[in-house]
Amino acid sequence: MKTNAIILTFLGLLAPTVFSSPAEVDVAASCGSLGVMNVNTSDLPAGVDPNNIRTCADHPVGSAHEVLEKRDCEYGAPVGCSGGYCWKQCGDEGSGQWCWTANNGGYGDWIKCSTSSQCNTNMACGIGDCSACGCSC
Repeated sequence: MKTNAIILTFLGLLAPTVFSSPAEVDVAASCGSLGVMNVNTSDLPAGVDPNNIRTCADHPVGSAHEVLEKRDCEYGAPVGCSGGYCWKQCGDEGSGQWCWTANNGGYGDWIKCSTSSQCNTNMACGIGDCSACGCSC
């Protein structure tokens, strides 16, 4: 009987730890200077999954790039891999404009790569409230 009492006491002490909900993540703090992705899900185009929208708005490489220098135009290739992320040319042909690519119609996670062969022109440009998003140079 003493053994049962000890086990029940031990379980009683563990219960708040085991059954409590996980601590909420501070999204703004986790995104930092990348900013939080704010999207009105009722305005999403067809085919975009509202459950797969990225948490942070800005591109990890793009935001650092803009601080250092203006985005250079790219005339050499229609797609590429830079800093571990895919990009593609966009806009008027020959303009050199390009964008970072993202899954889920441009609203999802940034598309990662290790070589340019993993990137293609069918990938969507990143969309959202993002200073590095969009087609420009």
